[in-house]
Amino acid sequence: MGCDYVEILTERRPINVTQTSTEQDMVIQFKLPTTELDDDTTTTQSPYSFLGDDADVLALETAYSILPMGRWMPTNGGDPVYLILDNIRLSEVDNYGWWKATAHYVFNVNTGQGGNRPDVPDSMTLPFIRVGFAVGNRTKTITQSLEVLNRTQMIGPLPRPLPFEDINGNAIGVGEDQITGAEVYTSGLTLQITGYYFPEKVTLSWIWAIRSLFPSVNAGTFLGVCEPGEALLIGADGATAVGDIIPITYTVEIKENVVNQPDPPFPNLTCPAHSAIDYRYVKGLDPNAQSLLQLPVYRLVHRVYPSKDFTMLGLPYDGNETTTTTTAGP
Repeated sequence: MGCDYVEILTERRPINVTQTSTEQDMVIQFKLPTTELDDDTTTTQSPYSFLGDDADVLALETAYSILPMGRWMPTNGGDPVYLILDNIRLSEVDNYGWWKATAHYVFNVNTGQGGNRPDVPDSMTLPFIRVGFAVGNRTKTITQSLEVLNRTQMIGPLPRPLPFEDINGNAIGVGEDQITGAEVYTSGLTLQITGYYFPEKVTLSWIWAIRSLFPSVNAGTFLGVCEPGEALLIGADGATAVGDIIPITYTVEIKENVVNQPDPPFPNLTCPAHSAIDYRYVKGLDPNAQSLLQLPVYRLVHRVYPSKDFTMLGLPYDGNETTTTTTAGP
């Protein structure tokens, strides 16, 4: 089933280029194809008839058969980008089967529409990521401080004065039956990392495979800056689309590994960033307070997240690829 069509020269192919996007319109006119019937007459009817008039449906089918789903467009950097068909606007020109179609093609960095395929044939994504971030502004309860700046004895004589001894170390809120601790602001970096995936790469089997990464910490260097154990992968958010680049956003908590941090009365602390630190106390005599208090006796470092290989995500940060990042606030 062929059809006649022409490109409207007075409206053909305007291009709009911005810092983050490239857009182009293509305008064509075409005549609906006809189908020969058994009685030697012709019809423009489509299989999708609605109230006896389906010329609009047939016009859309015809436009799809003429227009390309995407096209390459050069950039000033030299690498072309791939514009995808974003929408089609149809209007009837006359009563003789002629229709006008305006096709809008777009490449947009922020939404992931369109894109350029790298030379590596097995690459999963476009060669850049988008990063949103939030730093600090969170609290937690701690039972050990980094340092006790001042220790002062009460004014007045103690029942049995004794020389001061540091028995409780840096414990906070020590009582006879519990350690209350203190709520403090803590450092932390939350990243929202968006990768732009080719649609044929985002399969149900791949989604099923990466589910085991949540939550886990990185076994190798992540994004070229995070040492093993510093990146905690929490979740992902995305949706597949037909014939379009698919943005998938990962939530990652970043903390630095603890290295040789003072932690009296225990030896200096070295452990992976996302470990759980557990201090064990027993009730004992504190000669300074001349009373029974909770005294620290053990420090346990718990591994609570498995270590996994994040290269399964296919993000373009590994050694052989150059990564360009764009940043956005939280």
